[in-house]
Amino acid sequence: MITPVDNEAVARELEALLDEEISLLDLRRSQLAELSKVILARDDNRMEHLLEEIERTQHIQAATDSRLNALRSALAGAWNCAPGEVRLSRVIAESPGRTRIALEHRRQQIVAMTQALRKQHLETAVLLSECAKVNRRLLEGLLPRSQEVTTYGAEGSRAWRPDTGLTDQEL
Repeated sequence: MITPVDNEAVARELEALLDEEISLLDLRRSQLAELSKVILARDDNRMEHLLEEIERTQHIQAATDSRLNALRSALAGAWNCAPGEVRLSRVIAESPGRTRIALEHRRQQIVAMTQALRKQHLETAVLLSECAKVNRRLLEGLLPRSQEVTTYGAEGSRAWRPDTGLTDQEL
C-alpha cells in the first residue's frame, strides 16, 4: 500500500472533493432539467437567472477541479509518477480497507451521476434542436427563399438566410 493514501488527512480531503464532485454533477443535471422546463414555459426571466446560476456553477466546478488536480499532483509526487498516472481506480486499489470502501462508493456515485447528466444533456440538446427546427420552418414560411434576414443575438445583428441553420452548433 502506498503511504500517502494511508494518511487520514489525504483520504478525508479526497473524499470531500469527491463529495463536492457528486454534488456538482447532480446540480448540473438539475440545472439542465430546469433549463428544459424554462424553455418550454418560455419564461425569459427565469432563463436569465438560470443561466447566471449555471455560470456560477461552472466557476465552482473550476475551483473543485483545481483542488482535485493539486491533490492529484501531490499524490503523483509522493508516488514518484506523472499526475496523469494518478487515477481514482489506482488510488482505490492502493487504499486500505475503510478508505477503499468509501472511495469505491463515491466512484460508483460519480459514474451514476455522470450517466444521468449525459442523459439530461442529450434530452436538453434534442429539445433545443427541435425548437430550432420549428423556428426555422416559421421563418421559412414567412420569408421567401434566398432573401437575407437580419436577426439579433448577444453579439448584435447578423444576417440569416432561410436555407441555413438558426444556431451555431459546436460540441
